[in-house]
Amino acid sequence: MPILPLLNDDCSLAVAAHLDRSSLLSLARISRAAAPALWPCIVRRVSLARNAQQVHAFCTFVLAHSLAGCVRRLRIQREAFYAIGSDPSYMSDDEPQPSIFASVLADVLERATHLEELEMSGIEVLVELDARIAAALIAHPPTAKLKVTGISDKAFTMLGAMRAPPDLELEPAPKFNSRLVRDLESGACVAPLLAQNAVRFHQLGLHGLLSRWLAAASTPLALVFPHVHTLNVFPLDMPLRQCAVTFPNLRCFAAQWSESAIQGDNVPNKALWPALRSLAGHSELVVPLMRHHSHVRRMVLFDRYHLDPGDEFTELCALMAERPITSLSLSVDFLPQLEDIPQDSIDWLVSRRISPDTFWSQLAGAVPAAQFISIQFRRPETYPGIAADTLKLLTDSTISALGTLLNLVYVSFGLRGYSWPPKPHDLGMAPDGVRHPSPVEVVSAWFEQCPALEYVELDLQIDGWTKTWWHREPVYPTVPMLEGVRAAYRVVPVIEEEGLQAREDIDWDGCR
Repeated sequence: MPILPLLNDDCSLAVAAHLDRSSLLSLARISRAAAPALWPCIVRRVSLARNAQQVHAFCTFVLAHSLAGCVRRLRIQREAFYAIGSDPSYMSDDEPQPSIFASVLADVLERATHLEELEMSGIEVLVELDARIAAALIAHPPTAKLKVTGISDKAFTMLGAMRAPPDLELEPAPKFNSRLVRDLESGACVAPLLAQNAVRFHQLGLHGLLSRWLAAASTPLALVFPHVHTLNVFPLDMPLRQCAVTFPNLRCFAAQWSESAIQGDNVPNKALWPALRSLAGHSELVVPLMRHHSHVRRMVLFDRYHLDPGDEFTELCALMAERPITSLSLSVDFLPQLEDIPQDSIDWLVSRRISPDTFWSQLAGAVPAAQFISIQFRRPETYPGIAADTLKLLTDSTISALGTLLNLVYVSFGLRGYSWPPKPHDLGMAPDGVRHPSPVEVVSAWFEQCPALEYVELDLQIDGWTKTWWHREPVYPTVPMLEGVRAAYRVVPVIEEEGLQAREDIDWDGCR
């Protein structure tokens, strides 16, 4: 019986290779003949985040059908370490139970000889449960990317012999991080992994106090990473000038909590990385670097709340207008007048305050070459009108200012509060009986006002709303269009996979 009716198996598999994951799963469920042929495609990219039993079931399935060699990208998230019925939240007293799947995971990794990307939480615990996991990574490491969290002495030591992939991200376990606070020399176990792969890395992510250890160790160990073009450091505990010596050829730089790196004489007065294209961080880091790096095309500004925000947004717009920005992500606040805010209110702790009347026109003037814009709106959780005010701003007639941006093809809008875990905002009753706009009406307004726009992403934490992606789909006329008449289109929702891929491609276009 053929996999797909009217097509031979070769053609059917060629078609399957272009299907998204949800379509593959649907086809496998409804066709007994198709399922075994589609399994290699289904296990090619897997993200496991439900519970420990899910990881065990996946590994058992892969082993039973000899599919380990088909796995290309595997992601095991922190939540997957907890058994069914456990609470994986950070405040929970429930204990993770990786012993449920450690042994079968080791079996899979031993056979996953074509693995390209691996993201794994809790690696220290896993290698203690089964040393074959580390041995498998040394024998045949992922060829493109390895991201491990919860790493400590034993895993660092065991992986010191690994030929690391060009993209490596390390997040130490809390206890290991605490030891680094007291004694940086306790990080000596990190050295073999980084030193022997220094010339191999192209992208590097360092979390916890690893950058502080690197700042102390890079000079005596003569550690230089000549080919690293992308560096993500959270937090940055290394002076910027030393960072430029250790990583001399950066094109993309992201850092958080970087106060010690930019204090006093560490503030740059010249370009540290002539080829720098992408900057991400707090204003205190991004703005000084932007002033001396004229080729920056991508800028991501993290939240930064302080007591005296001044007119930071206007200052940022003036600076961005001097740079060829094609991708911009930032968070902003729009609040009542200062005199209306109680002195003890959290509203005083704001950054990048904006005026709804001028926001869109200021933004359009600052980034005329933008292809990608992502805005996060912030207000205190206690402010009752936050959701309604955000929707009003997103459908205001002044969004037409961005219609002049001829390259703008992707916009993303988020709304979140200060609480964790996040709570959805209640829209409440609209004034004077006016109905609040729906998600379709919000995105339709943007497609109407911005002719070049292709994608709209909505991630508004409003009660009853979900995160969605929307696409402008052309409607081809049956008769020739009159000159000057805008082409017809319809607004359609798209699946998360397509939306995320479009975001990645457009956000980073020309910026790496």
